[in-house]
Amino acid sequence: MFKNNLTELLKTFSAKELKEFRGFLNSSYFNKRQAVTNLFEIIVKFHPEFDSRFFEKEYIYERLFPGKKYNDSSLRVLTHYLTELTEKFIVIQKLESNETEYSLQLGNALFERNQIKLLEKSITSAFKSLDKSVFDSEDYFYYKFRIQNQMTYFRYASNYAYLDKIILQSDWENVFEDFTNYYLLKSMIMYLNSINLQKLVNKKFRTASFGELINKIKPEDYADIPVIRMYYYLIKMKLDKGHETYYFQLKDLLSSTKKDLNIYDLIGAYVHMEAYCTERITEGIKEFEMERFELYKNELNDKTYLMNDNTMSPLFYRNVVLAGLTLKEFEWTRNFINKYRSGLNKKFRNNYYFYGMAKYEFSVKNFESSLDLISKIKFDEVYMKINTKILYLQLLYELGYEDTLISSLENFRHFLNNNKLIPDERKILYSKFYKFLNKIVAIRDKNKKAESGILKKNISKENFLPNKDWLLEKVKSL
Repeated sequence: MFKNNLTELLKTFSAKELKEFRGFLNSSYFNKRQAVTNLFEIIVKFHPEFDSRFFEKEYIYERLFPGKKYNDSSLRVLTHYLTELTEKFIVIQKLESNETEYSLQLGNALFERNQIKLLEKSITSAFKSLDKSVFDSEDYFYYKFRIQNQMTYFRYASNYAYLDKIILQSDWENVFEDFTNYYLLKSMIMYLNSINLQKLVNKKFRTASFGELINKIKPEDYADIPVIRMYYYLIKMKLDKGHETYYFQLKDLLSSTKKDLNIYDLIGAYVHMEAYCTERITEGIKEFEMERFELYKNELNDKTYLMNDNTMSPLFYRNVVLAGLTLKEFEWTRNFINKYRSGLNKKFRNNYYFYGMAKYEFSVKNFESSLDLISKIKFDEVYMKINTKILYLQLLYELGYEDTLISSLENFRHFLNNNKLIPDERKILYSKFYKFLNKIVAIRDKNKKAESGILKKNISKENFLPNKDWLLEKVKSL
């Protein structure tokens, strides 16, 4: 099989890109080897999978050089040339799609040729493209610094012999300010990423210099740069979880400056704030359930939930449903489930819709209806499989299907133990739900009400427990 870096790269090409690449190869400026073009025309017929039984080196070589003996080194050389041209094509494509970078590179080339008038136009064009760009704040400040630096340096260098012009046209103070803003923002984003990664992999990183930098920041000094204040509050919120002031300062900032923030920065802020709310809820601070719900509503209004393909993330869809049901916002949640169903990718749509409706029907105590909806769900993703199995166990308990519940509990235990995709810490988490529900069933069957008080205390002590409120409700009703 003729599989290599070239075919892996070409797999990513759309039909439009293949057409443009063909034109690129046929340009004598970029490619002077007809055999390279011929190689492309042979292998492109197998796009996009490149997995036909005919897709072999010998077959390709025979099509390239009919009647000649197979020569592996010749084919490898042509493959190398075609790979280089493919890489060059995507670089040029990338450069052409970034008007700001294109203008900066053009400016460098014009300065080297002493084309000052054209250079001034190029710098003006760079500023204009930056203003209408959709860069996130990090890239925006990076390019703003580079354009300002280019403009100031070129004016300084082209008027080197004229001190009065240098004084009038040089603006190094603005260059320094733009560089400082970029450096500060970049450092804050790196620090925030380090904080998140430390939690994820349980490893300490050297962040002392970041901490010193943050401690020197006074948010009021950046009244006209809300994104810097936003990242400052995000970091403080992460580092000092118990100090809720930072969360609410961030919330107020977003409310008043949302229109001035880039969509990508706004998305990041919402994600971090939602995670903060979830942590506080887990610690037993129920007030943050409404805070998280309001954040989800804001995301819906601002359309920050949209992914690259303009669909709603299925996990966001599920999280909104669960948040609404937790607060008993039943009518709102039902409307949400139906309204945004079509916004889900077709691949996930039905499963997540049925799951959302099954959770809704369960919450309003239509258990039979919920059970019917669950039967329509076919999840491949392991955690949604677990969530569906847990809901199924809850339904069996509510409906009094004793025998089925007992056997299903054992099946659930075996599923957790045998599934290698689930990390041990997650298995422990879900096993606790199994253990507590099993005990509730045993107490109910044997009428051992005296044990329910101890069980209630044990469940209450657990911070991380799926469906903890439901388990407590069932213990109280014993």
